[in-house]
Amino acid sequence: CPEVVDRMPPAAQHALGILAQVLVIAFFVLMGWVGFSIMPVLAGDTLVSLPWMPVNFVMSVVPVSSVLIVLAETMALVDFLQHRDEQAHASGIALADGTH
Repeated sequence: CPEVVDRMPPAAQHALGILAQVLVIAFFVLMGWVGFSIMPVLAGDTLVSLPWMPVNFVMSVVPVSSVLIVLAETMALVDFLQHRDEQAHASGIALADGTH
């Protein structure tokens, strides 16, 4: 709800932005861990449409993409903590637009 975030005081907006980034990172860490832990279970299965393609190879996209998203979100959190978003806020972009 960007309208609600825009009406908050700047300190609350900043705290909410940090919380949002941390929650996104935590979710994708969990998703990556679960995706990695399920790969051995799928090791013997193959795709129905492509019998030569192992399912665990296809499912490897989950932990790989989770690691990349965690890396990107960590970099965004560092930028957020260094107040680099103040320039975007001063140019008319709402702080709520940066919270996903």
